Amino acid sequence: MKKYKMSELEIQEALKQFPKITDSRGKEEIFRKVSRTSIKRKGKNRWMPAAASLAAIILFSILTSSFIFSDQSANEKGSSRQEQASDVRQSDTSGGSGKKAAEDPDTQVPNKNLGNTDEKEDEAEEEKPVEEDKTDDHSETVPDKKENIVLKAATLSSSLVLPADSEEHSYITLAVPDSQLQYIIPITYETEKADKQELLDVLLDKMKTINEEELGLMDYYPLNLGISMGKEEGSINIDFTDKSELNNLYEFGLLMALENTFRYQGYNKITFSTAGKPGIELPDTGPITERVLEQTPKRAFLIYQAEESKPKFLVPNITASSNTVAEAIKEMQNFEPVNSASPSIPADIKIEKVTNENGRLTISLSKDTPFKDDESSLLAIEAILLTAKDFGLTAVLFENAGLSAIGPYDLTKELEIPLAPNRIQ
Repeated sequence: MKKYKMSELEIQEALKQFPKITDSRGKEEIFRKVSRTSIKRKGKNRWMPAAASLAAIILFSILTSSFIFSDQSANEKGSSRQEQASDVRQSDTSGGSGKKAAEDPDTQVPNKNLGNTDEKEDEAEEEKPVEEDKTDDHSETVPDKKENIVLKAATLSSSLVLPADSEEHSYITLAVPDSQLQYIIPITYETEKADKQELLDVLLDKMKTINEEELGLMDYYPLNLGISMGKEEGSINIDFTDKSELNNLYEFGLLMALENTFRYQGYNKITFSTAGKPGIELPDTGPITERVLEQTPKRAFLIYQAEESKPKFLVPNITASSNTVAEAIKEMQNFEPVNSASPSIPADIKIEKVTNENGRLTISLSKDTPFKDDESSLLAIEAILLTAKDFGLTAVLFENAGLSAIGPYDLTKELEIPLAPNRIQ
């Protein structure tokens, strides 16, 4: 009876039925094995016994010239495999070496004797570990990603002026309207220690040099006004020498900018004059001689960002005030994004309780949704601190924060109320 001969395709299909084989050997050992096996097989194939079956001879005669060329190419490259394995062992980037080994056709030794299934099984065993090297290489990149995350968290810094900062420096705050006059963004700059008059001079100079467009804000300053210390303690005087620019829209933006600028400088009143005479006639407000600066305007702080390439700022919602700090905290989380403003407290942070006792605000978070060591949580904390300041509170305590600290804030203790927002270095 004539013996049945398996075709190359049938042999490949048969090999696929073999169970998966795992190998814990290292890359160096695998390459050495591949090289030794390749040389050994080529020796066997060159000195094939004359007793080879007639079926194998017939099968060889059917093979295409491309397969014969592949066999010759394997012979020429066999002598370089030892050097290639040595180069891999010396390479620092083990991930790239493993990938090349898996993709290089030279590591898959051509099988000249297609009728010998034992050699095919050997090749399958040798190729499996090379594929596993890809998984190993991928796992080696994970620590780098973790290091990047830790590094990013470690670089988080406060944008607020804290009480300790004022020991060695003074600060000025300049409130700038956005391009649509919907929000007033207080920007704070550090300066050398100075008295009140000197700080006013620094503020007036900053009005001339500030680049509002670089911050994504309206090109608003300098003002065509006379600004000087008032006659009363804690007051600032605004003198209108030119009323040609006065209109309802300009009046609203001007008053908001002046109030939010001088409130942070420690003033409690603005007096108005026209060409040195007390009082001013405004288009919307009418006659006015002074304006008291409310030190606790009770506003919720939001996040403002003109566009992705511009910085983020914490801004008060000047169009609305809240009766309680709990209402303000709720608004900060549920605010509908509009005109470049967005909620300052992430929606995935669940606040279970807000209490206000003896001037201390306590925020109790759900244990399932604590703060994260990222920018969004840092901005949420700072927005809450600024809101607490607007309500005249003296400290904030977070319960179930999930972190011992974030940025400069020790979340295991009460946090002091900041002096000013949006510090620019």
